[in-house]
Formats: sequence, C-alpha cells, structure tokens
Amino acid sequence: DRVVLPPITPVARTLSLPLSFLQERLWFVHQHMEEQRTSNNITSVMRFEGPSFSADALRSALSELIARHEALRTCFRVLPGASEAVQVIAEPWLVELPVQEVRADEVTAIINEVSRQIFDLEQGPLLRAKVLRVAQDVHLLVTNIHHIVMDGWSYGVMLSELRESYMAAAEGRGAPALPAPPVQYADYAVWQRARNLERQLQYWSGRLENYEDGLELPYDYPRAANRAWRAATLTYTYPPALARKLAELSQSEHATLFMSLLAGLAVVLNRYTGRRDLCIGTTVAGREQVELESLIGFFINILPLRLDLGGSPTLRELVQRVRSVTLEGFEHQALPFEHLLTALRKPRDSSQIPLVPVVFRHQNFPMVKLGSWGNGLELSGFELAGERTTASEQDWQFFGDGSSLELVVEYAADLFSEQTIARMVQHHQLVLEALVSSPERALSTVELLTSEEQALYARVNRTAQPPSDTRSVVQIFEEQAARAPDAVACIGVTAAGGEQRLTFGQLNARANQLAHHLRHLGVSAEARVALLCDRSPELLVGLLGILKVGGCYVPVDPQYPASYTESILADASPALVLSKRGLAEAARADVWLDLVGGRFVDRTLASASEENEVGYAPPPLAQLACLLYTSGSTGRAKGVMVPHAQLLNWLRAGWARAPFAPDDVMLQKTSITFTVSLKELLSGLLAGIPEVIVPNSTVKDSAALAASIQRWKVTHVRLVPSHLHALLEQVGSRAAQVLGTLKVITTAGEALPERLLRQVREALPQVVVWNDYGCTELSEVAYFEATSGDAASPTFGTGFVPIGQPIANTEVYVLDDELRRVPLGVMGELYVSSVGCARGY
Repeated sequence: DRVVLPPITPVARTLSLPLSFLQERLWFVHQHMEEQRTSNNITSVMRFEGPSFSADALRSALSELIARHEALRTCFRVLPGASEAVQVIAEPWLVELPVQEVRADEVTAIINEVSRQIFDLEQGPLLRAKVLRVAQDVHLLVTNIHHIVMDGWSYGVMLSELRESYMAAAEGRGAPALPAPPVQYADYAVWQRARNLERQLQYWSGRLENYEDGLELPYDYPRAANRAWRAATLTYTYPPALARKLAELSQSEHATLFMSLLAGLAVVLNRYTGRRDLCIGTTVAGREQVELESLIGFFINILPLRLDLGGSPTLRELVQRVRSVTLEGFEHQALPFEHLLTALRKPRDSSQIPLVPVVFRHQNFPMVKLGSWGNGLELSGFELAGERTTASEQDWQFFGDGSSLELVVEYAADLFSEQTIARMVQHHQLVLEALVSSPERALSTVELLTSEEQALYARVNRTAQPPSDTRSVVQIFEEQAARAPDAVACIGVTAAGGEQRLTFGQLNARANQLAHHLRHLGVSAEARVALLCDRSPELLVGLLGILKVGGCYVPVDPQYPASYTESILADASPALVLSKRGLAEAARADVWLDLVGGRFVDRTLASASEENEVGYAPPPLAQLACLLYTSGSTGRAKGVMVPHAQLLNWLRAGWARAPFAPDDVMLQKTSITFTVSLKELLSGLLAGIPEVIVPNSTVKDSAALAASIQRWKVTHVRLVPSHLHALLEQVGSRAAQVLGTLKVITTAGEALPERLLRQVREALPQVVVWNDYGCTELSEVAYFEATSGDAASPTFGTGFVPIGQPIANTEVYVLDDELRRVPLGVMGELYVSSVGCARGY
C-alpha cells in the first residue's frame, strides 16, 4: 500500500508563494519571540589552506550558488491586505564578501559575533559571508544562514556546488556546467500545501493518542520554559568491536543499525525517567523525490516515534518493537511535524520542540567532502560553529556503520552538565553491550551502572564502625557527672527572663531520685513512660530518670491540643505519665516533676535516694529508648519506636566529626517531640557541655533568639534553613557582633539553599555549617560539611546543598520502582540500612 507521490512541478512566480509548514513555525518564532531571533542561525566555518586562495573566485562561486537556488534569495513578508506571510524571491545579486585580517586568537570571538547577528526575514538577505585571513595561506570562510532556508543536507549540496563554481572561476572558465535544478523550494512549498495529508494525520494522531508529554530527565540546572537553550556538544567513538557486533545483530534481526541504537537509548531513557511509554524524535531528510536531493532549502522533518517498553520485553523483543514503529513511521513521514502539532493543539509560542525533547538520528545526508579545490588549495576543515542554541534537550547524532560508530550529542547546556551527558553515553554503551552479548536478557535485568558507579556505591557505604565504646547513655552521663559534678549542665530560661540552673551533680541526683521512684512504681525495661513537660530542666531530669531504669521515654508536647494529646496517650498506653503542675490539667498525670531551687517539690521524690543504682546493667542496643510520635502526612499520631542503638550511633558519629570544645554551649530550642530535640538535649550534655533551654516565645522571635545566643555565648545551634534565614535577616549587618560566639550551625528539616549558605559564610565566616539529613525512624542518615575553615563558598549547581555522606554503620541506596540501583544523578527513592533503624522496619 505504498503511497505514490504526485510529481512536483514548477509554478508561476506570479502566484502567491506560501511558506512550507516548517518555515511557518520558524517565521512565527522569529516574529513573535524577540529573544529567539538568533536561535535559528546556522553558522559554519570552512578552512582553506594554500597560497592560491582567491577571494574573488569564492565571491563568484557564492553568487552563482545564490543564483541557482531561489531559497537563498528569498525573504518572507505579509503583503498588504493579507494575513499570512508569503515567499518573496529576489533577483540574483553579486555577493559581498569582505576579507578581514585577523589573529588566530581573535577567530572564536569573531565567529561568535557573526552567529549573534539578527536577520531581517522581511528584507533579507538570509545568507551572510566573510573571509578571515588568519595567515598568508590560511583563510576561513564564515557563513551565517537562517535555518528557514537551509538544513543539514543542504550543506553537502552547497559545498559541492561551491567547489565546482570556485574552480571554474579560478581557472577563468566562467560558470560551471552544473545541471539546472528541475524545481525550486517555492515549488515544493506549493506542492506540500496542496497534498491531502488526512491519512498521515489520522495515523500520527492515533499513534500519539493519550501520550503524556515531557520526559523529566535528571536536569543539573533549573528548566526554564519558553526559551532556547545554549547548545554544547559531546563527541564519543564507540569501540569498533561493538560497532561490528551491533551491525551483525541488526542484520540478523532484519533491522537497521539505527533501530538497534534507538532501542538502546530507549532503555537508558526508561531507567532515567521511570517511563515505559516514550516518545523519541527522529529526523528524515524530507526529500522523498529525487528532484529534491540536489536542492538547497529547509526540508528536514521530525517523526515522533512512540515506543512501548511495557511488559518486560527481552532486548531482542525491544529491537523488534522499535523496528515495527520505525518502519510504520517512515511510511507516514510525509506529514509535516508542524502540521501534527497544530492538529494536536501543542503550543507554538516556544522555540522548544514539543512531544520529543530528545531527538535521535543516524545521519544519512551527503557528507561534506574535504580535499582539493584546485591549484594547490585544500579545504582542510568544515564545522558548524558560533554560539548556537538548541530547541532539543538532547540531540543524539550517530555517524558510521559496522566498521566505525561515532556519536555527537548536542545538548542544552542550560539543563545538563557535560558530565551528565557523558554518563548517559556510557550507559547507552552498556545497554548496547548487553544487547549484543545477551539479546534474550529481559530489559528489566540489564545492569546500567558503570564500574565507577558501582564502586561509588561501595565506597559511600563503607561505613561499618564497630563501637569500641560500649557504654550506654546513662553510663556516659554518670561518668560525666562524677568527673565534674559542679559544672553547669543546663540553664532553663523562663519567658519572664528568670532562670533555673542545674549542675551535673544536681541533675544526676534528681534523675536518680526519679529513677528510684519509678522503679518502686514498677517501671522496668521498655515500660513506656510519658513525659508531658515543657522544655525545662525538669525535662532533662525526666528523660534521664526514665533511661536509668530502662524505661521507654514518650515525650508529649504540652502545647498540643487536648484531643491530640489524648490520642497519643491512648496509642502509647504508658505505665505512667510524668508532668509539671499547670501543664496537665486536661490529661492524666501520675508523678509531678516540679523543681524549686534545684530540688523536687514533691515530697516522695525529694525523699528518694540520690545515689546511682547499684549493679546497673546497660540495656541491650535493641531495647527501646523512646517512642516518638509524628503526625506525618495523615495528621494522625504515629509512634516510632527508637532503640538505644540509634541514639548511640548518631551520638558517636556526631562527636567523631565535630568534637565539642570545653567552652562550648549548646542551645536547646526544639519541640520535645522532634528527634532533633534529643540531639540538643544529649549530644552536648554527654560531652560535658552546658545547654541553655530557651522558651517558645524566644524561639518564635528572631530578635529574642539572637539576643539569647549573644547573652549565653552559644556556640552550637540547630535550625531549619528558613529559621536560620530569618535569624540572619534580623541581625543584618550586626551578625558578627550578635552571633559572633557561634561556631557550629547544624541545619536539618528542609533543603538548604546555596544562597543561604553563602549568606552564612559572608556574615559569619567563623561558623562551620553541617547539613544533616534524616527522619524520626532513623534520626540521622547522612551529613555534609557545607563550610570548613577558610574554604570559599561552594557551588553545587543545583541551588541546594547536598545531604552528603551516610553516617557510621549506615548504608544508603537510591533505587527505582523495581528496586534497582539508579545511576548517578538519576532520581529514585532513598533506601537506608542502619543499626539505628527504628524497630519494625
């Protein structure tokens, strides 16, 4: 059922000559998007070497080229009384070809300047040229041509005709004996507009029905809409042995090398995006009739090939799927891509390509031939140059066959780094190697990680550190209290400005009194004890007392609504509830912890023994230390069972990476139900460092918080990035004065923006910033030292500071929805294995 195309015949130039469908889109972009007016410039450089170079002969050759091809002397105008632009063809003219003497180090800048010149599509000309004389026998012909009259195939035609015309002019033979083009581009445009494309439109509309546009590749930089991106290229040569095997496999599958290469890219995009329904663009020359092959113009067409990777096919089956889709697509290649976009109501107000952000092609247009131009003159080089933009996110262009295979990837440098593109090419090669070695392998089992990426996973997860210190939290604290009983352990600041201090000796005595009383009340290993308490010295007494008897600490924030508090207590079913007077009227309370002058008000507690328990045995690491409730995304209380192993693991990891100094002071400011509060309460305390507990009213007031940091000479503080930003904004230029005692700021709970990190470095250069990442179930998964010493402000390229390396005894893996490790830079879910994992996970 192959379609027989009607012939293209010349039309009278007295008729209105329409734009082709492809030209129409470029016209629209140029006229309505000023910032895109250089996006479709094609700048090329031809390098001539030899003493016989003649600028006059080259000028004559360019003039002959323009005379032969109407497209090169066409401009585009909306005539009076009309609504659509038409082609206006000028008479042939003698080309201006200035010659400029330049130094070699000036060439790139001049070429870039040429590439930035804006064409006037209404007046023309749409071809500009100049010669750069770099040396007596080295000349560069720089041309800038608008894409609306030129495509890649046309360059082969252009250079072939230029050579013949140049040699004829240089030898004084006049015009060369080239056959006249049977038709011109305007004839093609009229013919294209007259065709009945309904059958092709039905095919493509059906193929693309319900397709979800956009691939969401792993971008290195933010993706801006409605703009062309700066273009960059990466060139790679595949191993010859692989090229040969791939050609052999393609032949055995009755497929082309193009089809096998495309199948490999589809696997890569599937792993990068998680999509099994992919649309990849390819290009066809658009010159199905032989009379168009020797014509200069804009004929290239895009075919959106929709590939189905569902059902876990084998690699061989995938090649067959690609073969079927490709053959069908080529059978229906006559439909202009712009016509399809209009029918599908895709936006036209962008220089980006809808449907197919990734384009793939195995170039088959006539290659530019280098070599002799007569009389000792050599064309030694040809390249597209200048500051180019690209409408594609990625454009994979393959050259070669079974003996060699080269790839040029043109990519959006505003979206991807060169390293990301290079990794994608490596992954493509791995898929091709799997295809030729094991074509029966299921697509889902193909290993995409390079050896370097596998080594990276192994290196990152080399975190095993069996503890040499087997002491429990209680033992560490009691030894600290014995070592410095008169040192200040905590200072509780009230909203009214008052304070209550406890030394390590007093804190240990009060915790012992509570522990003995709890033991008397029947609390034993893992018995849940709720602590409904504000952030105060009583909180520390309650926490330590519960841990001393092996109980499970269940913090309940007294600021929670009564109904939420009741739901936590109902779920936890605590053996006892500890609280302070005035905080627990709406809830049950079994023991009152109020302190006055560092001593219990409650007579029973006050009369209990202040001594450490005799024969204390540290709890097993798997024993529960606390039960922390989060609301998550549901709003319902959810208890997370935290073992002692978790507390000890993050405590030791933190001390190892950032040891405390004798004069340090920790600020405690976080609600007691968050895991961060435990780090504030224990990390400094167990290292012999005092902590200052400030009230909620201070935490919520940035000015008051800054004043407290200054007053108490705080050195260590934990803040979410938004709170840190508010604090810095509050102190402004007084940061060094007000916050000058700070040494360490640990951020967590939100992504840390790079700009905020730079703000910290500028305002507080003495501060080291640690970016922590974790959750209640794991407390701390990873950390990153964002600043260190006099290091310059780092740049990470994403706008945010990374989460860094896993902490000790913790392994991290980024996996896809089939639990496969994803390549570097590819999105997935973070899976964690840790000795500190909460019970039940």
